[in-house]
Amino acid sequence: ERVASLIDRLAAIPESDGQSLLYHSLMVWNTDNSSGAAHTIEDVPFIMAGQAGGRLETGRVVTHPSQTKHNRLLLSIARAFGHDIEAFGPREYCEGGPLALFGDA
Repeated sequence: ERVASLIDRLAAIPESDGQSLLYHSLMVWNTDNSSGAAHTIEDVPFIMAGQAGGRLETGRVVTHPSQTKHNRLLLSIARAFGHDIEAFGPREYCEGGPLALFGDA
């Protein structure tokens, strides 16, 4: 409920270009484990809200193989916001490069 409330509040704040603050933002929410009882780290869901200034298409579900490191998602986000970096965290966790989420991977 709190995440949904924050999303609604960001969507209600207009920016000078007529878009909302949510449109210009990217909020990432996730849990530490995919299964709390087993503390597994495979298939951890991430929820992203906002369009990162039009860089991210919304209203879709994107899946990747269960062994995909979340560092590749973080690398994708950093690059979408103009940071020309090769890795986010250990290089081996970014093998395969950024995920194809923002149209640049």
